[in-house]
Amino acid sequence: MVTDSWLSSLEASLPTHRPQAYKWGPEMVEDNGGTVLALAGSDYCIIGADTRLSSDYRIRTRNVSRLIEVSSHTYMGMAGSWADSTALRREVRNMSTVKSGHFLLRTLYCFDEFKVLIYLSFYSIRNGLDGV
Repeated sequence: MVTDSWLSSLEASLPTHRPQAYKWGPEMVEDNGGTVLALAGSDYCIIGADTRLSSDYRIRTRNVSRLIEVSSHTYMGMAGSWADSTALRREVRNMSTVKSGHFLLRTLYCFDEFKVLIYLSFYSIRNGLDGV
């Protein structure tokens, strides 16, 4: 049986139309930069952050708030991926200082139901005063 080499090469180049697994990787997350700094003493804590959101060596905006008021005595500052920090912003409202610390620990270093490490690309500082 003689096969046509042109036809076989054409068939090899056609798409197979098979479903392909979605492969997510940390390189798909964009790091939007940012700086957050916190100082604490025995009866005070101070937190500050920049307001610049950048992407690919471009400044997207200069009016972004990286600080979150979690409760009246607890604040959190987040730099890194803006998408991840915005998603977490909705979750930490009205938590105490200790509870927000436990929440961050479980969120940043946890596995989902399929035993896959959940990768969040942001850096957070949480500070506050309990019992004030």
